[in-house]
Amino acid sequence: MTKPKKNTILIVDDEPNTLKALNSCLREAGFKVLTTKSGEAALKRVARIKPDLILLEVKMPDLDGFETCRRLKAKQATRDIPIIFLTGAMSPADKIKGFELGGADYITKPFHPDEVLARVIIHLTTRSLQKQLEAQDAQLQQEIVERERVEATLRQANVELETRVRKRTVELLTANQQLRKEIAERVQAEKSLQASKELYQQMFDRHGSVMLLIDPKTGAIAKANAAAQRFYGYTRTELESLTIMDINTFTPEQVAQEMEQAIAEKRNHFLFKHRLATGEIRDVEVHSVPVINVQGHRLLYSIIHNITERVQAEEALQKYRDHLEELIAERTAELTRANEQLHQEIAERMQAKQKIQQQNEFLNNIIESLVDPFYVINVDDYTLQIANSAARALGTIEMRTCYALTHHWSEPCGGLEHPCPLAIVQKTKGPVMVEHIHFDEAGNLINVEVHGYPIFNDQGDIVQMIEYILDITERKQAEDEREKLITDLQEALDNIKTLKGLLPICAHCKKIRDDEGYWQDVSVYIRDHSEAEFSHGICPDCMKEFYPDFYEEEV
Repeated sequence: MTKPKKNTILIVDDEPNTLKALNSCLREAGFKVLTTKSGEAALKRVARIKPDLILLEVKMPDLDGFETCRRLKAKQATRDIPIIFLTGAMSPADKIKGFELGGADYITKPFHPDEVLARVIIHLTTRSLQKQLEAQDAQLQQEIVERERVEATLRQANVELETRVRKRTVELLTANQQLRKEIAERVQAEKSLQASKELYQQMFDRHGSVMLLIDPKTGAIAKANAAAQRFYGYTRTELESLTIMDINTFTPEQVAQEMEQAIAEKRNHFLFKHRLATGEIRDVEVHSVPVINVQGHRLLYSIIHNITERVQAEEALQKYRDHLEELIAERTAELTRANEQLHQEIAERMQAKQKIQQQNEFLNNIIESLVDPFYVINVDDYTLQIANSAARALGTIEMRTCYALTHHWSEPCGGLEHPCPLAIVQKTKGPVMVEHIHFDEAGNLINVEVHGYPIFNDQGDIVQMIEYILDITERKQAEDEREKLITDLQEALDNIKTLKGLLPICAHCKKIRDDEGYWQDVSVYIRDHSEAEFSHGICPDCMKEFYPDFYEEEV
């Protein structure tokens, strides 16, 4: 198919990328390209410069493609311009609406440059053939009018001539010279008629379109021009020996019915398949009207155009449209399935969300029921993610970090006195317990026991820490009191003199050797090394042994 040169194409689209792509594609193909970004601008441009074809975006702000097409088709000067719609997605209803408004075709975005060129060339070629046919029809109508005028003139001349002949016959003896003059005039008129016939014959023979004169009664080809010889591959003699049934693939009965329609002028436009001399089949468009030859016989004057390429292009386009419809149906089915699956997933997620919400409410109730402060800390910035009412009571809403809430500090705690539990958890990857001094909700300093537990993500990294606080002030006070009692007791014990260790004692006199090596009486040693005091007396055994007299008296 030959690409038309220097045809003017107007592109109407509000997307700069589309304008740029189509402009580049069509200019490279040799077309003259005009562009506008709105329907109003397109109407003004077409009023000044009439393009050969318009590529029109359907969805545009203000004046859309359908309304722009309707206005163009409503005007006599622009109604014949082919319009191809551009669209990202078009429903069947929109397609029907586009064709009803006069659209010739549509191109779906994203488009392929070869497809765009193919569609543009097809519609430009179709429009060119249509213009050529209209011109040929107009010329043919003019020729028919001229011929009818000539024939009418000839008939009038014949009538006048006969009248004159009769008159001159009566006056023959008296007007012989005048008769010869009239005969000369008639001869001249016949020469003019012959010249007109020869002119018509030349026009018939030399016309570029295939032309046939057909007898509607028998289907015989009465006359064929040179273009018919070239198209069918027969000589003129061979063609004029055939009937139209010999080259038309319809049955003879069907051909006869179509000729009856044409001779009665009920129809004059037909689409047939004609067989060439080679046996090849061509799609043809036939315009057929009844005429009367010089013998008074009614014939069908048929102009035949080869539309094989157009039919093939339309068939290819229809196949492509069918393929697109199949793809659309498949995609619709896929989207339906995906939509159903999405609805199912949404329902499952809603159920899971509801379950999580119930679990969160349960956990929140548990956390809120704790009388001791409980909160969750973000490891990145020490901010509180969750805090129960006991924790929130420790500070104000501005205290968003753990150290601000519990210590009233502006930076994280640390050191031996206040080791940071979060730092320890990050280091050990395990739970921790440390003792701190915090502010309570009344602003008083209290001793607390801080318990921290790590929260891991799926990669095993610590992202948060659970922390809860136990008030151990009373326990610390008890421990301090216990320590004081122990210290006091120790001091008391240190003041008590005790005897301990190995003491050397005389086996006979029972004296004990002191630390300086002197032998002392047992009572003296014990008195010096303890707080014991002695009262002296005598036991019965000693009294009996050493003071028997006193013992007996006592007895």
